[in-house]
Amino acid sequence: MEKLKSLAPEPYKNFNDIDTFLHIIVAEEEGENALRRIIEREVLEVSKQFEISERALQEIIERNLTRLLPGFSIYEDEENGGIEYPTSVGRIDVLAVNEKDKEMLVIELKSGIASIDALKILSYMQWVEDNLAEGKKVKGLIIAQNIDDKLKYALKRISDVEFKKFWIDIKLE
Repeated sequence: MEKLKSLAPEPYKNFNDIDTFLHIIVAEEEGENALRRIIEREVLEVSKQFEISERALQEIIERNLTRLLPGFSIYEDEENGGIEYPTSVGRIDVLAVNEKDKEMLVIELKSGIASIDALKILSYMQWVEDNLAEGKKVKGLIIAQNIDDKLKYALKRISDVEFKKFWIDIKLE
């Protein structure tokens, strides 16, 4: 990078100075790699701008649960379905059950970056264990675009809760 800095005609006085510098950068392997990293960073920043609502994510999970989590289906009982399942400690975003072993799965959805508040899933899991699971295992799954450091470290201590990152890919042709 020092070599590239030494080639720069600073301060840039006009467009030709900038154009010359960009040509020099691209001609150098180190410059080409640096430019590629800059472009990739810009692409990532654009992808971060694409947002999806939690409700839209919930609908995608609901429609595709069996493909995303094979063996699981949306839980239903006589009174409620497993989407926004009501409990005395709050509404569970998605409540699923493994058809084979009847294991219960509490899913907490976050449309962006999940933070430590996503650990409310623990109270939902305990409620399900006490009221619905009938002795079967209860696990938790947090689905978000990413997680912050506090949640990442907390999840290392909690073996029954897993994090999965989601990606939305839309292409127009």
